[in-house]
Amino acid sequence: MSELEEILNRLLETANNDPERKDRLELCMGQTIQLKVTDGEDLVIVADQGKLSLQKGEIPDPTATVMGEEQYFIDLFNQELDPMGAIMSGKLVLKGDVTPFMDLELF
Repeated sequence: MSELEEILNRLLETANNDPERKDRLELCMGQTIQLKVTDGEDLVIVADQGKLSLQKGEIPDPTATVMGEEQYFIDLFNQELDPMGAIMSGKLVLKGDVTPFMDLELF
């Protein structure tokens, strides 16, 4: 398991078990974020059946797609990289809407 997968699994588990995030989590149901890792394995954050999960690979028609190098994703999810700054600088490229996930404090 890659470092990025470990970080994401920890974050998703925390979000799934946090009663204060329950209402915010429900707003994400049916949504997906495709992580296109240019130098690693693609991942997908899926919000379904009341929880977040992580899948490997690529899916058709994600709600949003974020593309970038693995280290940028690691820094983003470790809160060492500002999401807006990463997008504005081109370190990460965003297509679609990640708004429902913003309130879950994953990044």
